[in-house]
Amino acid sequence: MRLQHIDSIEQSNVWLPDFIADFNQGFAKAAQYPKDMHRALRESADELHDIFAWQELRKVSKSLTFQYDKVIYLIDPTEENQRLAHQVVKVLDRPDGTITIQYGHRKLSFKVFDKLEEADQGQIVDNKRLGAVLKFIQAKQQ
Repeated sequence: MRLQHIDSIEQSNVWLPDFIADFNQGFAKAAQYPKDMHRALRESADELHDIFAWQELRKVSKSLTFQYDKVIYLIDPTEENQRLAHQVVKVLDRPDGTITIQYGHRKLSFKVFDKLEEADQGQIVDNKRLGAVLKFIQAKQQ
């Protein structure tokens, strides 16, 4: 682009089709067999997300918990999931940031306990000691 004296986005957009044609002429190679040999995609979108996910194995504790990426995951304690204590599960960390937990071909439901997340004091409501302290503070302010 510097050799063509292009110094703006508008000029580069005008120059780009010529560059692509020149590049393809120099490096393109015709297919040996002109017939399209691609097969149709059989996997669903969800299966493709699993295929391209970062996959790691984790051992489940007796309390049906395990840690991944500084977060504790709590597997729902159903009757079927109780058998997973001390078993190895697969954690699928998808490119979009979602997490899926899989045991064999079965996806598990879970909850997240984030140790790094700070507690919001406004959400703490049902603590008997807190209620007594708030009443004491209110009485002092009045």
